[in-house]
Amino acid sequence: MSKILILVGPSGTGKTTMARELLQQVPHARMIPSHTTRNPRETDLPGEYVYIDQETFEHYVHTDLFLWHVTRGATSYGTMRDDVFLFCDEGKHAIGIMILVPSRVHHLEVAVRGQYREEVEIIPIFIHPPEETIIRERLRARGEAEAEIETRLQLEKDWHEEARATSPAFKFIQGGRDLSELPRDVANVRLILGA
Repeated sequence: MSKILILVGPSGTGKTTMARELLQQVPHARMIPSHTTRNPRETDLPGEYVYIDQETFEHYVHTDLFLWHVTRGATSYGTMRDDVFLFCDEGKHAIGIMILVPSRVHHLEVAVRGQYREEVEIIPIFIHPPEETIIRERLRARGEAEAEIETRLQLEKDWHEEARATSPAFKFIQGGRDLSELPRDVANVRLILGA
């Protein structure tokens, strides 16, 4: 059975860092790419994003190419239906990794279940953030402006409750305060993943 691991959590919780470690440690794991209108970051993973302009993004929305899409602040994100279905067609040992917002997990599950029924397992994991001061430090280190940090914190403050209310049921792990806790966090995710 193929598996889609969905990492969810507020900005700065270490989703990309977690995905990077899983890609290195878990055989047959790969990113299922999302499209975004934001600029690339040095920390972005190979295959994590396809970078497009807003006009192209809107065209994809209007031609119904996205399985899901969302705009957060001035940045839009979406995953192509074909990218998800191509992954699902890869076979029973494939493990796809996606980074999503909680509200889009159900959309993904409905589409995958409609096409593949029980052949693909959806595994959403919510990463609880460490203290807000640590998150702020991480976002500043990424070059985020103070106004953007405030906007993100406000937009994402209810994600934990949203994840609790979403189907399929999320697994919850505590995100690390620093990289020394990453091995523990990765081990927890691998245990949930069965890898």
